[in-house]
Amino acid sequence: MKKLFKLSILTITVLCANYGSIFAQDEQKAFKEGDKVLSVGISGGRSSSGYSSLTPTVSFDYGLKGTRGIVSIGGFLSYSNSTTQIASTFGSIQTYNPLDTSTYYSSFTNLNRQSITAGLRIGLHYSTRKWDLYAGAMVGYQFDISKNYQVITSSFKKDLNSQYSVVNSTSSTFSRSPTFNPNNIIISPYAGARYYLTPKISINLEVGQHTSNIGISFKF
Repeated sequence: MKKLFKLSILTITVLCANYGSIFAQDEQKAFKEGDKVLSVGISGGRSSSGYSSLTPTVSFDYGLKGTRGIVSIGGFLSYSNSTTQIASTFGSIQTYNPLDTSTYYSSFTNLNRQSITAGLRIGLHYSTRKWDLYAGAMVGYQFDISKNYQVITSSFKKDLNSQYSVVNSTSSTFSRSPTFNPNNIIISPYAGARYYLTPKISINLEVGQHTSNIGISFKF
């Protein structure tokens, strides 16, 4: 009986010591349960289909209780102002008037779109004392603030050397009121890393279909 009692005491002591060690390790991690991290970033630039102005982003992550900082939930918000060429007949000059064989026309359309992207996200984290590596998925929606279509039409004259020169160009802009569009629903995976310069401040880089940004994070 005494041996069983001593064995029980020894087992409890080992478990408590082990728990204390695990707890101490968790306390040293850059991201742990109960932590709240606010990130402010910026993204944007040219793409093959158009360009976007610099896009400010804000995200928030909270380390869920009972997960030792492995699981987080949070939100994401960004504003974008982009222009995309959505239709073009350049490179295939067309004659709109069959009776006028010396004049040719071409046109293309630009779409200017201002929108806000908002979503809820859940992530998985692997943290050391300085690094917080994470990945997850976001479900959200792109709210269109405005949509403007600019249609530019140019006419060309064919000279004796079979060269084309622009003789006239017109531009028209049309606005469309934003409406709900199921295609604006977003399911976006993401991955990122934070490096802590101090226990509360880190620099971060995140990549994702709608969440890519570089910025700074604050833990509180």
